[in-house]
Amino acid sequence: MKRMLTYALIALGIILLLFLLSKAADTSPEATGGALSAEVTVYDHIKGDTNAPVTIVEYSDFQCPACASMYPLLHRLESELSGTVRIVYRHYPLRQIHAQAQMAAQAAEAAAKQDKFFEMHDMLFNTQRQWSENAAAGEFFVALAGSLGLQTDQFIADMNNPQTRDAVNTDAKTGDESNVNSTPTLFLNGEKIADLQGYADLKARVEAAAE
Repeated sequence: MKRMLTYALIALGIILLLFLLSKAADTSPEATGGALSAEVTVYDHIKGDTNAPVTIVEYSDFQCPACASMYPLLHRLESELSGTVRIVYRHYPLRQIHAQAQMAAQAAEAAAKQDKFFEMHDMLFNTQRQWSENAAAGEFFVALAGSLGLQTDQFIADMNNPQTRDAVNTDAKTGDESNVNSTPTLFLNGEKIADLQGYADLKARVEAAAE
């Protein structure tokens, strides 16, 4: 009886081991977290031809230096491959380490209310060093809004509106659901880009995806 119990336990252990090995070998997007959880909609911030065959979704933080470095690469990509790729910006503020990131994202959303999202997007990255450690960053954002010709009273109201905060947080939630854990994180036609080796590599991947 004791011998039969020993054999049963060994058999159960083998089955469990095979199951764990099969899970470890599963490299599907669902297992690796490589798939975008939320499809692109008309409510997203989209730059480029809306009918382009290739879509890059970027999860980004306006206070993140690496995101500031990615910004000109995506701008160049959209310019050189106009009609081939569209760029979608989604907020993923790293609030634990970037104290002004949430407010910067809300400033961009407030500018969007006056159809100037990407104009504010560009200004925020171009002036990142000026406001990133500024305790009065909100005032700086209002000055940026004025320089873009926005109605500043409306901008201030929209920037501080709880619905604006919720819009930023909704983007961040979809990032969490897509296993985003750093910025910038890019998805190419719904699949997370890994081991990106600079602009030439990014452009090559987009061109390959368009074929």
